[in-house]
Amino acid sequence: MRESGRVSWKIQLVSAIVIFFFFGALFPVLKLLGFDASANVLLDNALRLVLSLVLAVICYRLIEGSRVLLTRPQLSVSTRVWVVALWLAMVLLFVSSGVLRNVLAVFKLSPSLFLASFFAALGAAVFEELLVRGLLVSTFMKAFEGKKYKLLLVGFFSALVFGVLHYYNLHEATFVATSKQVFFAFAVGLPLVAIRIRYNNLWLPILIHFLIDFQPSVTKAVSNGAPWIALFAITAPMILVAVGVLSSMDRDIWRAEKSMPSVN
Repeated sequence: MRESGRVSWKIQLVSAIVIFFFFGALFPVLKLLGFDASANVLLDNALRLVLSLVLAVICYRLIEGSRVLLTRPQLSVSTRVWVVALWLAMVLLFVSSGVLRNVLAVFKLSPSLFLASFFAALGAAVFEELLVRGLLVSTFMKAFEGKKYKLLLVGFFSALVFGVLHYYNLHEATFVATSKQVFFAFAVGLPLVAIRIRYNNLWLPILIHFLIDFQPSVTKAVSNGAPWIALFAITAPMILVAVGVLSSMDRDIWRAEKSMPSVN
């Protein structure tokens, strides 16, 4: 049940850092050099989508495929119950966050703004999932090899990095508003890791991420967001069930490995 990929975790970690800073620095550097597409929201997001897809392909090559486990573990009844609870928590997130309402609102925009919102959401979903749930999850899977609660550690640290990366938005929002986005990204990141590992692919996390981001405001600056209390109420169920799924899968894998006959 070892993770896939032959590239060492140290190379993967350095690569992830370089890729992120390249993504964050390219357009500001181009702006300093006189190329600024931000006045045209459609062109700007189209270019960012192209960059996101190119970097996502690099991440994919570094993890050598979308599978995080070479073989899926036999899930216990308790793990299956946690997985059902996880999907219920995701439905609650979609309802409380108005995901369907936001998606429908995008279709009421002008064609150019619709495409800009589509490009922004798709670019963020593909790039961030390949970088975090792909490359960083693979990195931490190797770094925590041999730990009893490896999946839980992988989930926590990859979600933490995913959240902290959103401090990149400090250039367009206050510290408090950005911190709310960071916490929300961490809270959503945990169940996305659980889904990524449970189903051993990246397509489900990409789809969920895209639907969350596909809204009219995705191309705008970060707002002040919901009050902290409301934010905790929305995200607490996701965090709890994601921890339940990952820790229960850890126990399933641990029991399976303990039951394997030793090779002399």
